[in-house]
Amino acid sequence: MANLKITQIKSVIGRPQYQRRVLAGLGIKRMNHTVIRLDTPEMRGMIFKIKHLLTVEETNEPLTPSKSPKRAQAVKASDAE
Repeated sequence: MANLKITQIKSVIGRPQYQRRVLAGLGIKRMNHTVIRLDTPEMRGMIFKIKHLLTVEETNEPLTPSKSPKRAQAVKASDAE
């Protein structure tokens, strides 16, 4: 299965709340932000809802992680000894 390279090209200012939620569901956070997602019917449906805000290309690049990596826990001074 191919992957989709999705880029936001238009602003969400003045757009309905559901369109902003679809962008968040795709993992797009700001203008010109690009993510790579698996080409599934669910992704295609989300893209169809906001196709006027996006550019979409098929690609073979690896997927973009959906969540940022967790930060390391701080070590307490008493535990360090």
